[in-house]
Amino acid sequence: MLLTYKVEIEPTEKQAWQIDCHIGGSRWAYNLFLDINRQRYELRLLLFECVFL
Repeated sequence: MLLTYKVEIEPTEKQAWQIDCHIGGSRWAYNLFLDINRQRYELRLLLFECVFL
């Protein structure tokens, strides 16, 4: 059985800034990943349409 615990932290101003920077970098990488996959998906659709037209 998996247990989860609620942990409350009170980061300093510098720690809060560092957390925000890491989250921003992660968001950028995730959005890039989504965009690359969208482009690959659209390319496959285009190639699929060309083959069957």
